[in-house]
Amino acid sequence: MLSLNNVTMRYGARLLFEDVTCSFLEGRRYAITGPNGAGKTTLMKILEGDIEPTKGSVSRPKKLGILRQDQFAFDEFRVIDTVIMGNSPLWKALQERDVLYAKPHEQLTNKDGMRLGELEGIVATPLMRMPRSCSTAWASNRRCTNAR
Repeated sequence: MLSLNNVTMRYGARLLFEDVTCSFLEGRRYAITGPNGAGKTTLMKILEGDIEPTKGSVSRPKKLGILRQDQFAFDEFRVIDTVIMGNSPLWKALQERDVLYAKPHEQLTNKDGMRLGELEGIVATPLMRMPRSCSTAWASNRRCTNAR
């Protein structure tokens, strides 16, 4: 669980937010909305651990997926790839797997085969948590209609 306890953030005399206490439950997705200048980006930086609050504490889980705020950074990618990038170990495993599978069959070594087995295990772990129709749709590059 990700939680904030009495978090306050100031920039000089400017108070962005004060005594914020909340929890974000595992397995759920959240959006932070508000007007420009309200402190949304600052709050995200605090949640990520990029900056420390003026006051209060943050408790973070060992694993935290974050999609960075940059509307143009992902123009070249499919939506599903952009979402997966929030899980850095999974994204890196997929990228490494694709490089190995792109090799001509006769150039694959035993070491490559062993590594592919490890990578398939990394890739399969998040898929085993999805509803069956979603994991099948993801694996075949189709849209999942009953996502959680």
